[in-house]
Amino acid sequence: YFLKAAVMGNPEAQFWMGEFSYFGEMDSQMDIVRAVKWFEQAADGGVAGAKRYLAWCYDEGVGGVPQDPVRAVNLDREAAEQGDIISQFSLGLAYANGKGSLPKNPQQAIHWWTIAANGGSAAAAFNLGNLYEDGLEGVSIDERQAIQWYEKSADMGNSDAQLKISVAIAKGMGRMRPNPERAVEFWRKLANLGNPEAQVELGKAY
Repeated sequence: YFLKAAVMGNPEAQFWMGEFSYFGEMDSQMDIVRAVKWFEQAADGGVAGAKRYLAWCYDEGVGGVPQDPVRAVNLDREAAEQGDIISQFSLGLAYANGKGSLPKNPQQAIHWWTIAANGGSAAAAFNLGNLYEDGLEGVSIDERQAIQWYEKSADMGNSDAQLKISVAIAKGMGRMRPNPERAVEFWRKLANLGNPEAQVELGKAY
């Protein structure tokens, strides 16, 4: 069904054929070169997810395409503007570090990570927490903001954010009252899930 629809020019079907070839699913052999061809057709048809995959391929120079960070950023931007959360995260990263034709722009990084985080990206929320905890060119340290984003990321299941929150509770960051007992509860839970940093913190507590 997907192959027939893809050959007939259905962009969504072309995207799915690209995914099947990319991952070797649904009786398709893993073939990134073939996947890229499908993604290019799907991207021409406006599918944001296809643009995101192509951005990664151009970033890494795989699937028969040359390494081209500028092209990768442009594709991520198109997908991000269409609402693709992963591309929104990637575009924020590009602005945070400076990539392709983009100079470093922390405010644009905040802009795209905020959109991604509010759309459900735990990684974007965690990066915002880091940004406000450590500061960056043009961004002042703001512990309260950092904790708010770490909490959002933690609520979405990010164990690194949960560890950050536990340390904040232990130290009393962001106008919190220090609460070592509650921090130990966090560390014990995370340590039981195999988080090595939590195991270290738990060891220090005893």
